[in-house]
Amino acid sequence: MIYILGASDAAKDQGKALQHFKASAEQNHPPAQVALAKMYLEQNEVIIATRYFELAARQGHVEAFYYLAELNYKGIGREKSCGIAAAYYKMVAERVEVLHSTLGEANVAWKEGRFTDAMVGFMMAAEQGYESGQANVAYLIDQSISLRLSWLM
Repeated sequence: MIYILGASDAAKDQGKALQHFKASAEQNHPPAQVALAKMYLEQNEVIIATRYFELAARQGHVEAFYYLAELNYKGIGREKSCGIAAAYYKMVAERVEVLHSTLGEANVAWKEGRFTDAMVGFMMAAEQGYESGQANVAYLIDQSISLRLSWLM
């Protein structure tokens, strides 16, 4: 990063940055694989960039999923595929859900016995499209109906 940014006393040097990222990427370091892929993408080396994005994605790197989604959505270096792009975008959303969804708060409310708060949190997450929120709402509704029906018998 020092050579890409020209930070500290080092001058900008794409060649040295490429060397360092390549060495780190070959040791299975996902952030380096993504940085290297981005450099190759800037040089229009889409096949090589894709290879490094895929290596990083195998280790769950969110930014790699995002770039793979973009490549598929825009049809860069491949045929355009909305289905594959959507799958990658979904992976990104699921990995960042803890940053902006209400699932964490809903889980805490459930553990503390605040069932109404939990239901509201899960419903908000469900509305945002999170499958775990949808599944939890379905479970809670099912439990509620089951409990009411058991009283009737």
